[in-house]
Formats: sequence, structure tokens, C-alpha cells
Amino acid sequence: MAAHTASTRKPEIFNAFVKVKHASIFETVKLSTSEDAEPTGASAIQKLMSAPILDSQRKVLGVVQVCRKGFDAATAGADFTQDDMQQLELAAKVLSNLPFVK
Repeated sequence: MAAHTASTRKPEIFNAFVKVKHASIFETVKLSTSEDAEPTGASAIQKLMSAPILDSQRKVLGVVQVCRKGFDAATAGADFTQDDMQQLELAAKVLSNLPFVK
């Protein structure tokens, strides 16, 4: 999805991400600590927001993504909203100005 976001230069929301064909490498990352053990079984990325990080000439510097994992859509939490996407786009603009991103 990051490659798609970079190539289209457009932000996207996927509130049914499990239905989107994608690499599943990040679904092996556990989200709990030893104090808050994740239940056994595999949780998956259920919801995802993705936004390009662009410079002033609209050159892609990177992509920022936020996901919600769960065993199903309900356990992953609320759907992402347009307000959430606007916040992520603002974060991408801030990131584009950081020296280590350029």
C-alpha cells in the first residue's frame, strides 16, 4: 500500500483492509507487551490510512501510515474518518519539513 500511495500521491483510507490484496509482513508484529499479552491467534491489519509525504514540488519523500489491528473489524476499533485523514495529512506536511526526511 505504501508503494501505491507513493505512486498516486494521494491519501487513502481502507476500513476493510483485510479485503485488499497486500503484503502481510507487518501483520507478524505483535502489539502487546508482556504485561498486556495479546490473545493467542493471529490478528491482522483491519483498517489502514496512508498519506504521501511530499516536498514543495510534489516529489514523494516517503509515506506515513497508521493501522488498526484486530481479529476482526470490531476488535480493531472504530473506522478511520475523514477527520482522521486530515490529521494524517497535516502530520505528513510536518514530516516533509524535517531535515532527516529530505
